[in-house]
Amino acid sequence: MKGIVFIICCFIAINYANAQDLFINEFMSSNENTILDEDGDSGDWIELYNASDNTVNLAGYGLSDKEENPFKWIFPEV
Repeated sequence: MKGIVFIICCFIAINYANAQDLFINEFMSSNENTILDEDGDSGDWIELYNASDNTVNLAGYGLSDKEENPFKWIFPEV
């Protein structure tokens, strides 16, 4: 039983360690006219940086500027 608990803890630690390699590198809030997208709009944006060689799956994660709607923008499955 102790061996199974140890293995589960190892898997949790590995997943936790991999999560530490993803950073918000840059963000632009209240973007009024600095950087325009392909439609000519100047929306808010973030840049994520993956410091590891591993692929990071963002499915199920989202961003929002409204506490009552925490998944206003959901990352697509890629």
